[in-house]
Amino acid sequence: PSANELTRVAVTLVSADGVTARMPRLRPTVIVQPDGTFRTVGLMSGRYVVSVAPMGPWRLDKAEMNGVDVSDVPFVVSDETLPEIVVTLTDAQWRVSGTVRDAKSLPIATGRVLVFPSDRTRWVGQGAQPRRQRLAEVRNGAYAIDGLPSGEYLIIALPAGAASDWQSLDRLAQWAIGATRVVLNERESRTLDLTVGGGR
Repeated sequence: PSANELTRVAVTLVSADGVTARMPRLRPTVIVQPDGTFRTVGLMSGRYVVSVAPMGPWRLDKAEMNGVDVSDVPFVVSDETLPEIVVTLTDAQWRVSGTVRDAKSLPIATGRVLVFPSDRTRWVGQGAQPRRQRLAEVRNGAYAIDGLPSGEYLIIALPAGAASDWQSLDRLAQWAIGATRVVLNERESRTLDLTVGGGR
């Protein structure tokens, strides 16, 4: 991004436990300077993940601290630690998309597609809006999920309104049984057709 674009980028440190999501003073947002630097002030101790809201064509690619991507792996802030994070933005576009069909192989009018990590340790403690957990609406049989980080995922198509409690551990465990496993490489686009209720 240009220096002018950088000043419109907002970097947010989100509580990994999700509890403080509705408390702005515990969810500090900092503005990036024209030279690309940013600094928090009065950051409270706790476990955080880094979030950057999309801006135009730019989106968060990774946020590294000591070589670890802390956009979906929590890091600890304490009185003794002063972590430095390198945030990388990208204007590259990639997605997982496809058609969702019913048991008769007909495209469904509406529904939802849920994708989440195959690693169950990543189902909790990743903030209120984890990068690796997405719920997409199906419109006229089609769905699309943009910008998933590389890794191994489970993906399942569900009827409309079926995923109101989609971040529940019990529900994720239930859906994992019938989900399709998919491995995404870095910045990889995939076409994956699904059948409502699980499986391809």
